[in-house]
Amino acid sequence: MHLKISFVLLLGFVTSFVFSQVALAHGENIKDNKHNHRINVQALNSPVKQNTTAEFSLELPMGFLPGKAEYEIKNLDPSKKHKSKDQKVTLISQNDKWLAQIPTDSLELGNFKIEFEVKSAKSWVQIIKDFIKNLIRGKDNKHDHSNHGKYKGEADFAISAGPVLPPDPGEAGMATLEGIDSDNDGVRDDVQRWIVLNHGGSAKAVAALMQAAKISQTSLLDVNDRAKSIETSYVLFRAIDCLQYILGIDEGFKLYKQMDSQILNTDARIRSEIKANANFNGQTVMARDELKTDCDFDPDILPN
Repeated sequence: MHLKISFVLLLGFVTSFVFSQVALAHGENIKDNKHNHRINVQALNSPVKQNTTAEFSLELPMGFLPGKAEYEIKNLDPSKKHKSKDQKVTLISQNDKWLAQIPTDSLELGNFKIEFEVKSAKSWVQIIKDFIKNLIRGKDNKHDHSNHGKYKGEADFAISAGPVLPPDPGEAGMATLEGIDSDNDGVRDDVQRWIVLNHGGSAKAVAALMQAAKISQTSLLDVNDRAKSIETSYVLFRAIDCLQYILGIDEGFKLYKQMDSQILNTDARIRSEIKANANFNGQTVMARDELKTDCDFDPDILPN
């Protein structure tokens, strides 16, 4: 009788120990859960064109077999309280990473944060079995990522009314005065990315900035023909007028100067800007009352 009681107590102790150790490896420990088992999540196609699919790359540890990932989306605009309910998505294996494809139909234009929680596809029974096998083999369960219960990660992304962005040209984009314009829209790829990534929440602001960026680029290339350079400068002033119509006089000019600093990111481009200003020296610019007509698009048909 005593032997039976001792065996039951021993079995209870072993079971309790196994469950507690599995819980630690499984990521359920309250103290550690806040800090451990974090993963890198990268937005692959942000900003995302409205009503298309946002794609995210999740870096899960080798050996971890994910089940469906739960995700929640929050609007980063403090004036808006959009927060999606927890939803699930099946992850797609891609080499050593996992791809999550998230529909954006219910999201408006703006900036968002997505938070993922990825749980193991293993059942608790299988996790306990694997844990005991590791104990028998002398394997450290803390380093067996296949037995961790869940991983969490997050990433910011934007929803834009504009086109999908071209890739970042990097150093190659600064090798020449013209730079790289891979989609042939008249705006350098690096400048286009700056516009949409920073102001993609407003279709009107994007359109006005793209108009100004296109003329700014032309002004850098026309400096060796003074007459043409002067004409381009007048067109640029009208593009700035459009931006001021959209955002207001002060804010519009401030935003143009911010973009101009992105455009003039090499010595050659700065020198070209100086020459364009010298070409325009002595010219007169008349104040215009109706700034809206300086836009090469109709602001009234854009959503915001």
